[in-house]
Amino acid sequence: MTYLELCKELRRRCGIQGDGPSSVTGQVGVLASVVAEVQNAYREIQTQQPDWDFMWSRFSFTTTENARDYDPTSTTIRMLVSGTISCYGATGEADEWPLTDVPYAQFREAFSLGAPPTGEPAYITVLPNNTLRLYPTPDADTYTVRGDYYRTVHTLSATTDEPLLPSEYHQIIVYRAMIAMGTHLGAPEVSQEGARQYSEMLNNMDWSEREYGQERVIVA
Repeated sequence: MTYLELCKELRRRCGIQGDGPSSVTGQVGVLASVVAEVQNAYREIQTQQPDWDFMWSRFSFTTTENARDYDPTSTTIRMLVSGTISCYGATGEADEWPLTDVPYAQFREAFSLGAPPTGEPAYITVLPNNTLRLYPTPDADTYTVRGDYYRTVHTLSATTDEPLLPSEYHQIIVYRAMIAMGTHLGAPEVSQEGARQYSEMLNNMDWSEREYGQERVIVA
């Protein structure tokens, strides 16, 4: 379902008259609340667990000599998946070695004093701005770094934007939004139905959309 389709479904399930909204922008009154609550619900669902499968992805980038900071995903890296980060040089994947991913607070304490040395990268961390830092600073532009990560919260913006969730779970956004809209409308039955459906689908999603994350230790 698209962002607009989710909004229309929420309006219908809340018993709001009409066939709107016609757009996800420029709405006023109750339809503005419909649009906002769909967005809020989507964000809240993404943060329910740190390791949803649909938030997982991979990155790969080539280093630049004497550059230690990189942004291969446009600042969408939230957490690295421990044990999946690796590096190889000009000789290719046959000589690939693992990088140790370190939480930023520990990385800062261990490696931030003095000028960082240059050499083959051995450690990696996620900075507070969701970019990556290597240590030592790469001494060549021939290293390739790659690995798995969980991304930052995704936002719906345009009418045709779709959630990252598998399509069979798009309806959970509507159920979560019904809880807030029922309060807004003074319709407790809407909130109660939304809460019931949301809880059931969240349990199903937790079972099917976290298998990958449960197999690994997450390092923030």
